[in-house]
Amino acid sequence: VKVLVPLVRRRQRRAHYRVPVRLRGRVRGTTVRVDVQDVTMVGLSFESAAAVRVGTQLRLLTRLPDRAGGLHDLALPIEVRSCRRADRPDLYRMGCEISGLDPVAHDVLNEFCEVVLATEQLTGTLAPAAPLPAEPPAISWRADRAS
Repeated sequence: VKVLVPLVRRRQRRAHYRVPVRLRGRVRGTTVRVDVQDVTMVGLSFESAAAVRVGTQLRLLTRLPDRAGGLHDLALPIEVRSCRRADRPDLYRMGCEISGLDPVAHDVLNEFCEVVLATEQLTGTLAPAAPLPAEPPAISWRADRAS
């Protein structure tokens, strides 16, 4: 019973499951390089040799692939919500919230989280999709019904 009560009272803080990734990034305005460990539409975590104070707002510069295999440079607006020692004693792990994305960055991040990562998890690799046509083919319902 002593073990069960704390488990029942435990609250989950994350609204979305964070998917493990291997991404490199850099904090804008610095030479600090970071390794992004996991990401969702609303948050991410990264490891760095430098600790960052909780509440600090940063722009994380990184590159995300799309479903066609292209790369997109993004500046993700993040706020550090936690900072602790990582598994390696010379690194710190920061948990961050992503907020204030512009619509283009939102779409790129959404495609990465929901399509690219899901494809990689299911197939083990990311095969670029065929490019989307500029215009959908014209369909005449009347011609299809008449034949």
